[in-house]
Formats: sequence, C-alpha cells, structure tokens
Amino acid sequence: MEGLPVLESILCDTSMSTGVREKSAMAIAALARFNKDVFVGQVLMGFTVRALVLMGTRRSLQVLTFLVKLIKGHLVDDIELNGEIPRIISTLASQDISVQTMAIDCILEMAYFSRKEGIETMLKCGLIEKLVFLQRLEIGCDSNGANEEDDRQGSGNCEEADLEEEIEREDRETLKSRPFSGCVAGFSVQVEVGSGTEKSEKKELKMEILRRARDASVSEAEAATIVAEILWGSSL
Repeated sequence: MEGLPVLESILCDTSMSTGVREKSAMAIAALARFNKDVFVGQVLMGFTVRALVLMGTRRSLQVLTFLVKLIKGHLVDDIELNGEIPRIISTLASQDISVQTMAIDCILEMAYFSRKEGIETMLKCGLIEKLVFLQRLEIGCDSNGANEEDDRQGSGNCEEADLEEEIEREDRETLKSRPFSGCVAGFSVQVEVGSGTEKSEKKELKMEILRRARDASVSEAEAATIVAEILWGSSL
C-alpha cells in the first residue's frame, strides 16, 4: 500500500530527472494493472494524473492513455472535472511528432469513454481545428527512432518490464506511418461508438464535428475529403 504514494511523490517531484519520473509513472501503471482493486482508487484520489498531464512527454502520455484504458469512464470524468482536457489538447502543438501522436492516441481513447460534457470541452478547445491542421500536414514518421534508447532501459520488476514492452510495442505500431491520416474521422468514430454518450448526444456531437471540420478546411476539396471520411465511418 505504501509503494504507490512513494512512487507518486517521485513522479510529482520536478527536481527529479524526466527519466526517473517517467520510470515512476510506469511503475504506478504496473501496480494499477497488477491489482486494480487496491491501486486504482489511489490513482484516482492522488496526483498521478495531474503530474502526467503537466509533464506532457511522449512516455507520460503513453502512461496516461494506458490508465484511461484501464480505469475507463471514472478517470475520464475526473480529467474533465479537474480541467485537464485543455492541457492535454495543447500537447498537439508540440514540436515533437511522437508527442503529438501520443496526444492523439490519448484523446481518442478519452473520447470513447467521455460524457457529452467532456467531448464538448474538447471541441471548445479547438480540437477539430487542430486535428484538421495536423491531418493536412500529412507527415510521415519514418525517422522517429529518437529517444528509444532511453525508454528501453531495464525496469525494476517483471510487471513493470512487461507493461513497458507492451506500451513500446503499441508505440512502434502507432508511429509506423502517417499517424495523422484520418484523425478527424477517427475522433468522430470514437465519439459515435463510445460508451459515455447517449444516441441523441452522439448525433448532436457528430453534427458539430462536421461543422467544425468544414469551417477549418482551407478548400472545398479538403472539406469534402474530411466530411466523406467522417460519414464513411458513421453508422448513425
């Protein structure tokens, strides 16, 4: 029981190196997965999530995404209530493409579990406009191999090592090519199939996503392409 508070204190200590803090974050995630009944409540009541958001690194966003998958709606509700959504979305403006990619992954995962209020907060923060811009860039990620040497250092225990390997494998898959391709439609689909909103809310939100995507497009051709992608993935 004492392990997580100690790890959390290291994670929240800005005088520590980023690498040490990220290792602590991985250990916290491993504990939460190992025993959800014991450690998830501590994560929700503590400062882990806020520290991960404030760090805004590729690895901290990976851990946050993992925790969202693990804890689901309860964590997403807390993120929204604590006003962390704008800061998460702001990481899309990072100059590091791997951070941008992980931010999108995190946002898409949150969108699946988020209530209407959370999705509306994302939209008000200009999420669709940012995704349209990133999609327009059509940046490939073939050159992204930097930082892997730091991330693959030995972990302190088998549970943490297994989790780190799992996250790293998903990371490599995500970064293979064109991580921003179809990201607007991807977000729309997550909202549509997600568990946090009612059917009527899904339709309302989809209309707002379409409107914002059209407004953010720089040409009719771009707007038509993005709208078609959104509608193609729609079941509503």
